[in-house]
Amino acid sequence: MTLRARILLTVAPLLVLTAALGAADAVLLYQMGRNIDSILRDNLRSVDYMVDLNRALDGIDDAFRLNLLGRNGASEQYFKQWKEYKVQQDLEAHNVTILPREQELVNELAVETEAYRKAGDRFFDAPSVERYFGDGDDSLSAQYDKIRHTAEEIRLLNEKEMIKASDDAKAAASAWGLWLAVGLAVA
Repeated sequence: MTLRARILLTVAPLLVLTAALGAADAVLLYQMGRNIDSILRDNLRSVDYMVDLNRALDGIDDAFRLNLLGRNGASEQYFKQWKEYKVQQDLEAHNVTILPREQELVNELAVETEAYRKAGDRFFDAPSVERYFGDGDDSLSAQYDKIRHTAEEIRLLNEKEMIKASDDAKAAASAWGLWLAVGLAVA
């Protein structure tokens, strides 16, 4: 066997090992990036849905106040904002990613929304300050606060999940970097 062949047989496994480590690194980083991107994208959508839902909720509440003041267009605003509200609520209902807590909150939001809608329709049939500002949990202002609180919980839950995913990605990248360095050192 020639010297050239011996050197090639000695160096070839190291080159193959180094190439395998580099390929494994590229595949793992690609998969990790794709998974993190998916998690962040889905959670960011939920955050956006809740921001837009709250904006529509504020429009609904403004319609009640405009009606109390006797202003024109309150009813039209009410129905227009409900359409937008329902769009955002439906989008969130189909984007639940944090089980079981987010699903529980989405279900709670649906119950609160139904009660608020019925109370709102009754309000427009016979507007009164008592129905809007009443003392109990049945007042529109109290129901508004419940919905706002639930939507805020959904938003915060998704924001926390985004932070957790980011932290997990940093930890995984650090661990993989350590293993890559060890593999290269061994090679």
